[in-house]
Amino acid sequence: MKHSFFWRVRAASWTIRSASSARRQLKRGVPPDALTLPSVPKLSSEATVVVRRVTRLFDNTCLERALVLQRWYAAHGQAKPIYVGVTAPLTGFRAHAWLEGEESGQESFTELLKIEA
Repeated sequence: MKHSFFWRVRAASWTIRSASSARRQLKRGVPPDALTLPSVPKLSSEATVVVRRVTRLFDNTCLERALVLQRWYAAHGQAKPIYVGVTAPLTGFRAHAWLEGEESGQESFTELLKIEA
């Protein structure tokens, strides 16, 4: 891809803006499936690696990260649902959100909610 620096900056910029927007809206009580995120830039799916890395660099929650990645993938023709699950209270209650197909230890969580793309 030509001008790799510029498409990387565009992908990173979109990711940061989208994650910040998701955080603000979630704090205001907007349901995850009703969020309005910035339009995904017309970049190759090659930029996915940048989007994934940037969501890990900042203090994004797993739900914010999953929402941003879900929007990115959907714009590239790969609609993926988000799953939200919890652990049993006896084992120390935890909640986690992940995209379908992610390997992130979600097997220890009981699925409560599925958010379609």
